[in-house]
Amino acid sequence: MRVARLRRRGIRGVTLLEIAIVVAIIGIMAGLGGTVLTELIPSWRTRRAASEFASAMNTCRQMAIAHGVEYRVRLGAYDPDVGGSGGNIGIYYIERGDAANGSASWDVLPVDMDGSDAMTGEGTVDFSAGGQDELGGVSLDQWGVISGVSGNDVVCSPRGWLINPVSDFDGNGYIRVSFVNKKARQNGDVDDWDVLVSRGGMVRMEASRTLPVGGSSGTPDASEWTASGATGHIP
Repeated sequence: MRVARLRRRGIRGVTLLEIAIVVAIIGIMAGLGGTVLTELIPSWRTRRAASEFASAMNTCRQMAIAHGVEYRVRLGAYDPDVGGSGGNIGIYYIERGDAANGSASWDVLPVDMDGSDAMTGEGTVDFSAGGQDELGGVSLDQWGVISGVSGNDVVCSPRGWLINPVSDFDGNGYIRVSFVNKKARQNGDVDDWDVLVSRGGMVRMEASRTLPVGGSSGTPDASEWTASGATGHIP
């Protein structure tokens, strides 16, 4: 009997105060986690949009070389108010030309054998609000000086070079297409990704930020921070 009483004395229940403290701690951690995710998710999506565009440019170059005809990425729609509260906008198309130089017609991928261009799902990228590839809070910025060969396009020749006019390239020799984190812009910050394409068809990404997401010490992707903002590079 004495042994049984001692065992019972060793059993201790959980008080309401202890439960309340645990619940409070879980609530605080969940709140902090939600705030961080709210900032990080739009940043991840912006980088993803830029990465997919860079991949599309690389695909165009490779297919132009392999098939001996022009391929291009045609910019379709941009967001005229990247800092506003409206829905995000961004559309572009991946297309095959009908000649090695000076294509007269273009077919949005996949290539239709009858020339009708009836199927366009593979080559249409629409990450706008409600689009088939929606990336909430990410917009394609106005592309400004890019006039293209036949209208807002970046064209790869079978040699792997871009045949865009000189006026489409910036002072460093790149065509620049920018993807905007609208959530950051609405908070007065910049957290964008640019895709830069050289005359030789080489593609790289560049981050433009005035507020590093998650802290002020920089990240592996954008580490050249200064007190007033910075730009990081991915070769």
